[in-house]
Amino acid sequence: MRVCIAAFLATVVVAAQTPPGQQQPVFRGETDRVRVEVTVTSHGRPVTGLHADDFEIRDNGTVVPALEMATATGAVSVVVALDVSTFARRDKWDEILATCSGLLSAMQPRDQAWFVTFSSDMRLRVGPVRSGFAIGRALETLDKGNGQSMWDALYGSIGLATGQGGRALVVLMSPGVSEMFPNASYLDEQRALEVFERSSVAVAAIRPHHVPDGYTSVEDVVRTTGGDFVDTKEGDDGRKVFADLINEFRLGYILTYRPTGLPEPPNGWHEIDVRLKKKSGEVHARKGYFSPGK
Repeated sequence: MRVCIAAFLATVVVAAQTPPGQQQPVFRGETDRVRVEVTVTSHGRPVTGLHADDFEIRDNGTVVPALEMATATGAVSVVVALDVSTFARRDKWDEILATCSGLLSAMQPRDQAWFVTFSSDMRLRVGPVRSGFAIGRALETLDKGNGQSMWDALYGSIGLATGQGGRALVVLMSPGVSEMFPNASYLDEQRALEVFERSSVAVAAIRPHHVPDGYTSVEDVVRTTGGDFVDTKEGDDGRKVFADLINEFRLGYILTYRPTGLPEPPNGWHEIDVRLKKKSGEVHARKGYFSPGK
C-alpha cells in the first residue's frame, strides 16, 4: 500500500508542476455548468430550508444570473486523516482518538468512509466501509512515527473521496506542520494548495482545545476547499463535535449555474464569492474554480 501511494503522489507532483494551460480542472458537474457546494451555519447549527433565491454568487465580481439549486442526497463520503507523528501525540492523545470515534455515531447506511494515518508516510488503514466500527477497531492499534507527510496525506485523502456519490469531506486531525519535525511530503504547501483548488472535496479540521490558538497552514487548506475549522473547548465531548461536523455537512446545498457571458480571465481562475441575500448565516464554500481546459 505504501509503494502504491508513493507512486500515486509522484504523479501528483508532476501534475502540480505542469504549466496551468496544460492542466485539467477537477470540479463536479458538466463542463458547461459550475457546481458549488455550500454549507450554511448560524451559532454553530446548520441553517436549513434555504432556496436558490436566498443565495447570490459573484464569479470574478460579476453576479451570476439564473442560479439553481440541485437536490442533495444526504449521503456523504468521509475520509478521516489522522496525524500519528510524535509531534501530534505529545498531548491529550486519548482525547484525539475519542474525537475520531465520533464517526461511529455519525455514519448512516448510505455513507462510506476511509481511515488514513500519516507520519513519515501515509497509510490507508480502512476503507471504503459503510460502517464506522472498522475504523473504531483500527483506532485501537496505531503505531506512532517520526516526520510529517501532511500534504501528501491530504492529497491522497482527497483522491479517495473524489468522484463518490453525495458530498465528499476530508476531516483532518493534526496540529499542522511543525518546523521541529522533518517534512516527509513529496508536495510542499504551495503545490498542494494548487492541487486542492482543483478539487471538489471539502477539507475540515478539528483543533483540540490543548493546541495553542493561532493561524496555521491547515486553515489555508480549509478556506481553499470551503470546509470548516472547528476549535474545541475544554470539557467538550469530542465525539459529539466530530458527529456534529459530519451532520452539518450533510445538510448543505448544491448550487449550480452556467458561466455563460462571464468574463474569462487569462489564467482560467474564477474566484467565487457566495453570500446570503437577506437571511443571516455563515456561508462555507470553496474559493473558486478553473475554466475547462485551463
